[in-house]
Amino acid sequence: MCCLQAVSAFGGIDIEKCGSFSNFRSSNYLDVAVGLQSFPKEEAIEQLTEWAKSKRHELEVIALCRMLFTEKSDIYGKMPNGAKNGEIEALIGQKPSFRRPGLGSPIFVGMHGEVTSSQSDFNHFNLEPIIIVDGVPFWIVKMYLLNGKQESSSEYLAYCIKNLEWNPFRFKCSTKENSESAYNNLIEIHLNRKNLDSSELKFLHNQIETPVKRDESHP
Repeated sequence: MCCLQAVSAFGGIDIEKCGSFSNFRSSNYLDVAVGLQSFPKEEAIEQLTEWAKSKRHELEVIALCRMLFTEKSDIYGKMPNGAKNGEIEALIGQKPSFRRPGLGSPIFVGMHGEVTSSQSDFNHFNLEPIIIVDGVPFWIVKMYLLNGKQESSSEYLAYCIKNLEWNPFRFKCSTKENSESAYNNLIEIHLNRKNLDSSELKFLHNQIETPVKRDESHP
């Protein structure tokens, strides 16, 4: 899997082949994340905003938000000297969580087609619709059931910009060996292989297969 080199213009970063659900390709997402992280945060966010405004990459932008933003980490720096337990708990409670996007009720892989309503499941898959294992992203939602309007990528990006911080973790383009190792850890540790049927194993493994080739004629 070939990584994008540092680019001099955002035109060299290709979101077109990132995909979602069965078309999700981990290596393409890593290419885009690495490319965006090579720019100043403000410029990277400007590019995410342009993609969101186009409304052509709704789920891709949301998945990238889950990769490139994180909860604010400075709450402990606000602790007053001699703070009591109750005061500490109150301050910690001010730390915003990285809320899930409003895409509907998810059916995760390994859930036998059941809609997830358990908070423990949401806590485990706390970057839904993806999970990141050893630096490699995987799409772990089989489908969404929606009553009402789905949150747009522009709305979710605006939430991230306002409430979160730019992720200091630096993504790297993954080799085939690293991707296979991450896949094995995903199904053995994070998902429990015995809960996955053959179609779900294929659904997940396809995400680290040779990525869809970029159309060189694409501008």
